[in-house]
Amino acid sequence: MQLYHENINNTTYPTQLETSLHSYAKTTTLSNKNKKPISKAIRKHMDFYESVSILYDQKFINVDHSSKQRNYLQYMNEDTFGTLHTFQVQWKNRKTWVYVNMYPELYDMQAIEYIEIGIIFSFYVLILYGFMKKRVQIIEKLTQDISYLENGDWTHAIGVEGQDELGRLAQQIDEMRLYAYENQQAERRAIQANHDLITSMSHDIRTPLATLKGDLEILSLKKGKKKGKRFIYNGV
Repeated sequence: MQLYHENINNTTYPTQLETSLHSYAKTTTLSNKNKKPISKAIRKHMDFYESVSILYDQKFINVDHSSKQRNYLQYMNEDTFGTLHTFQVQWKNRKTWVYVNMYPELYDMQAIEYIEIGIIFSFYVLILYGFMKKRVQIIEKLTQDISYLENGDWTHAIGVEGQDELGRLAQQIDEMRLYAYENQQAERRAIQANHDLITSMSHDIRTPLATLKGDLEILSLKKGKKKGKRFIYNGV
């Protein structure tokens, strides 16, 4: 497997940075006061793996592309990689040397970092998918159990268990089911008791009414012997 930095020609400095710096230096005075704007102007044309230093009064004006690059460099041995490029730049007030360090190996580290992020993200997606799949299955089971209640089968228990939100919701629905089922049973028992009471009362009332009806029918036929002011029926 060929690494990315092996395809880079380290002997050729990015012309765009050098050309831009020459053009910028013609209108800029090199001084400590101008360190920030100079650094800002240089950083616009720096690649990911470059750092620039300008020797000024025995001191360096250092421009790093980013803190991320410095974080990479602390884990690598600078003696084993990197290429130094130097060139002169004429500023308004002086000429100075510019030192450019190129670290193409950092591209490989960046690629490895992206691969690691991709692997971690893939694991996260798989874990999330498994979690969501399980939740969907629980919801489908809960929906199926509720459909029994919709069809009038209040004896079917809600089978979803657990201590999470869906588990507690299923438990509450099952408690409501039991409460409604017990109310239905109590109502049926009350209706049956009323029916039995009415049947018993009807039987108790029907017997004397039948006797009374028979007496009335006999009276309507005027059969029997008159004794005093009343009739005697069948010797009574």
